[in-house]
Amino acid sequence: MQDNNKYSLYINKCELSDSGEYRAVVRNTYGQAQSICRLNVNESSNDSVSKKKSSPKCVELLKDIRVLENHDVCFKCRVVGQPEPMLTWYKNGVKLD
Repeated sequence: MQDNNKYSLYINKCELSDSGEYRAVVRNTYGQAQSICRLNVNESSNDSVSKKKSSPKCVELLKDIRVLENHDVCFKCRVVGQPEPMLTWYKNGVKLD
């Protein structure tokens, strides 16, 4: 949808599968520009459909982090699935305890 150089993308009744990276790319004869964002759709706790069995999905992905030595760091990701999935952390392919 376009309105005076403002563009919109509407998604009605978002579902978990709508989660992901969205990108708007604009072009003309002089070049191009883009804007990128991430949509995370969370399960509705009031929705009986959300209690159905489903395979695990990462709805918020890990992000690259740069940190100074001797500083704390926290990795975050969000997952959904029924029954509730278990997450295991690995570093360079080795399971962390």
